[in-house]
Amino acid sequence: MRFTILGGVRAWRGEDEVDLGARQSRLMAAMLLARAGQQVAVSELVDLLWGADPPPTAVNVVHRHIGAIRRVIEPGLARRAEGDWLVRSAGGYRISVPSDSVDLLSFREKAAYGAAELTVGRTDQAIDAYQEALALWHGRFGEGLGVDTHPLSVAVNRERAVIACAAADAALNTPRAASLLPALHAAAAAEPFDEALEARLLLLLGAAGRPGEAIGRYHRFRERLVADFGMGPGRELVAAFERVLREPQDTDPVRAVAPVPAVPVSAPPVRSSAPAQLPPGLALFTGRRNELAGLDRMLEEGVGQQHGAAVLALDGMLGVGKTTLAAYWAHRVADRFTDGQLFLNLREFGDGEPMSTAEALAQLLSGLGMTYDELPPTVEARVAQFRTLTAGRKLLILLDDVRDADQVRPLIPASSGSLVLVTSRGRLTSLAAADGALLLGLEVPPAADAREMLLARLTLPSPAGREDEATLDTVLDRAGRLPLALAIIAARMSEYAPRPLRDLAGCMAEKHGLDGFVGDDADSDMRAVLDRSYRRLSPEAGRMLRRLSAADAEVAPDVAAELVGVTRSSATTLLSELVRAGLLIRSGFSRYAMHPLVRAYAAELAAQTVKRRRLHLVRAATSDDLRYAGMAAG
Repeated sequence: MRFTILGGVRAWRGEDEVDLGARQSRLMAAMLLARAGQQVAVSELVDLLWGADPPPTAVNVVHRHIGAIRRVIEPGLARRAEGDWLVRSAGGYRISVPSDSVDLLSFREKAAYGAAELTVGRTDQAIDAYQEALALWHGRFGEGLGVDTHPLSVAVNRERAVIACAAADAALNTPRAASLLPALHAAAAAEPFDEALEARLLLLLGAAGRPGEAIGRYHRFRERLVADFGMGPGRELVAAFERVLREPQDTDPVRAVAPVPAVPVSAPPVRSSAPAQLPPGLALFTGRRNELAGLDRMLEEGVGQQHGAAVLALDGMLGVGKTTLAAYWAHRVADRFTDGQLFLNLREFGDGEPMSTAEALAQLLSGLGMTYDELPPTVEARVAQFRTLTAGRKLLILLDDVRDADQVRPLIPASSGSLVLVTSRGRLTSLAAADGALLLGLEVPPAADAREMLLARLTLPSPAGREDEATLDTVLDRAGRLPLALAIIAARMSEYAPRPLRDLAGCMAEKHGLDGFVGDDADSDMRAVLDRSYRRLSPEAGRMLRRLSAADAEVAPDVAAELVGVTRSSATTLLSELVRAGLLIRSGFSRYAMHPLVRAYAAELAAQTVKRRRLHLVRAATSDDLRYAGMAAG
């Protein structure tokens, strides 16, 4: 068997071409062959075929296409037999083929040989190897399959550009400069906005005695840049153009023209210092021993697998301490990620608008050393650039306040040694199903941990004794053991420190509803935090929340449907929206509970709604009375 993927995806057995099947089968074959010898995760194949919107049957469809590819490669294979070439490994598939049977693998071998020859000074042999490698390209990788912007396509096509630049640099000062022009023209046509390639092509044209053609080409390239992107050429291309202008305008193809210093085509220069963007660890962090141990186990299970970066996702209601735990644990394991740590607050329930994917990628790329001017213009190009920059690196990325799996997927790095740690109010089930994420739900801490949290933050005149335990339990019950509420209490009490614990309990007893959890800013005021989440709800979900304030401690969808007057299906949708907002807790397969402080907030909203309705009725009645009185007077 032999295969070509540098152009159309095709296969031959001997001299006879065989049919690789429909587009999806050819796409999968292209990815498996491009990464021959390596495991390709099922989630990667799903992403390749459907992107962010796979059907429910996606995994089954992938398995069927795998079977079809196997039967093409080994036609005598039984229907469910695995065969020798395309084998399944944990979570994915791996194809093993000789390097000379796939054009991309041959290209890589010849290019590596050329680079090795160049390092020992055998320039002619290096140029020969580069030319043989570039001659294997008959189009773009996966041509005609509609995946030009997929990270794999971008990365493979960039390999051609990198080797074309290396070949031009090797040939520029030799009599063979003109011989590289056909390969450079073809590579530049495939990458019409690659300035590094264009710079080499101008220099080769100048060295081949064709400066007029180089000058005209430069001006056409510049016009395209201005028309399409509103910007002129970069420094490297301008330097190449000016060098052509400075050279004597003769026709000697053997002029010694020094090459432009090579700039990596695959990525802009990256700062040497590793990013360290984690938020500060909490010096007073206590408790959560089981959760910390769970994260440690998940890390060992996830990092180092062949299918890509590990993804760990913490979920739980608002104020339960997800960000605090994630930041504290991230600092504990940061030394394992030697290429640095990145942090993003996606602001799904914070102040301001949630962060867009384009903005999130811009911030991550900035953390990896790119300037604003270097950022690609489209989201797809930024995803490709991010995966290129992160390939082979060991990074820890903390994504805080995430809405759903679609926000996370473009931000997962292309490295099996990296970790993405996510916090979200809703459970990211689809991220686990399609991307192999490991999930950890966070609940309010047990009484012992909550007591430890509060005592660590309080300034007391003496250590708490047995007589204080009942007082502490009273305060913890009032706060529902919610870490955010405990932090607010401690902050308020610090204004009057040192005070006995009984004064704290007395102060809490005097407060009504959420009045005991008032802070100085929007992040330390329980009502303000709840307001932010409530404002993001649909009107129907807001109405559901208000009605649930009068329901039992736990409700089922049927009960919720009766409370609001909707169908069971609609009630389930609204309950799920409240869970995603962190205002409701899923306490069973079809049971939902509300935290006491959320219930108090919902009751306040319900009371305000009743008051507004009464005021509206009074005003309407008054208006009718006045209108009637006017008619009578008339």
